[in-house]
Amino acid sequence: MGLPPPWLLNAAKYIGFHETGNNQGIEPFIALAHTGSLGDPWCAIFANACLEEAGFPGTRSPAARSFENHPNFIRLDDRAYGAITTMWRGSPSSGQGHVYFYMGENENGNIALGGNEDDQVEQEYLPQSRVTGYWWPKSFPLPAIASLHVDPAIALDKPPFGELPDGGAPWQTAKGSWFSQYSGKYQWVDTGDAPGSNALGVPDSLQGIAFPSRATLGKWFEVGAPNGNILTLRQTDIGPGARTGRGIDIAAAAAERFGYTPLNFPTDGIFRWRPAFSQPAPAPQPTHPEPPPMPDPIPNLPSTTILTPADIDAISSALAKKSQPMLTAVITGLVGILPQLGIWGLVAQQVLVALGTMGPAIGSTATPTVQSVAATLMGMIVSGLLSKFNKGSTNASKN
Repeated sequence: MGLPPPWLLNAAKYIGFHETGNNQGIEPFIALAHTGSLGDPWCAIFANACLEEAGFPGTRSPAARSFENHPNFIRLDDRAYGAITTMWRGSPSSGQGHVYFYMGENENGNIALGGNEDDQVEQEYLPQSRVTGYWWPKSFPLPAIASLHVDPAIALDKPPFGELPDGGAPWQTAKGSWFSQYSGKYQWVDTGDAPGSNALGVPDSLQGIAFPSRATLGKWFEVGAPNGNILTLRQTDIGPGARTGRGIDIAAAAAERFGYTPLNFPTDGIFRWRPAFSQPAPAPQPTHPEPPPMPDPIPNLPSTTILTPADIDAISSALAKKSQPMLTAVITGLVGILPQLGIWGLVAQQVLVALGTMGPAIGSTATPTVQSVAATLMGMIVSGLLSKFNKGSTNASKN
């Protein structure tokens, strides 16, 4: 079935409208259709109003069967979704009849969406045997010819289009023109618009539409052109001016996407728009992770003194208070192998000095870091020897 044609979107939004009195209260349709008067049967007035509102010139006649011989319309070989359908009333040769939009069919007949059906805009069943033809605007791409079977359980339900799902406003319409610069298949040059001067600050190749109001700048809209094409476009600029009598401007890049050229663009044609059902989410902004916390400072080791067991206990206690129990456990474990670790540590330090990787611990070229390492290793050796000496003394006294 595809997308409903533009005039069908307009017709659907009027479902439920009811005349007042005898063919009264139809002034809005008369104004849109450019034809008819209060008191006239208004099925053709309604059909013309829906067409004209979508940008397609109608017959501008209140006669239902005026579509059968008007140059703006062609006869289809058979029915098609949304086709303008004429039928006779009284007799096929009477010239009288009714006009509606074809919405499908089933065993009950054609599903007709039209005006002045039971004095209102509604869908009802009408007999196929009285159809005189199916018609289509010449300026709109021809449809696929096919009947459309609709389950009777839902056949007369209001179509799920014509208004936004959240109950928002229906399609808006206004005259339009084009603006901006674009080099695509064609060369578009707008001498009244400086390149790259749009309010949103996007490249001209990415421009969409302009509205007089800044309130919707950056928002996305479904936009329908008079040729029936629909694009989702962003408001990127402000305009047109009130003096032009227009309500929308189409950027050159978008105009070419609609299928137009600078020579055939329908300036002052009727365009339609409504907010896009789903507004694209803004582009994610880069995030900067928090820098890792700086580690707690390690207590300064004395560089000129030898560590004693009391010194090691003090350092272990300080580290533990700074929530570093792992380092405390490591130092405690090292005390048990101090002589071996200290001696081999000094050997490793001397090898690194000989290779030039580490500076000496003493002399004019000594550094505080190396002095601290050497002092620590010597402290380990002395502390370990003292521990072993004390242990040996204790054992000797026991013997």
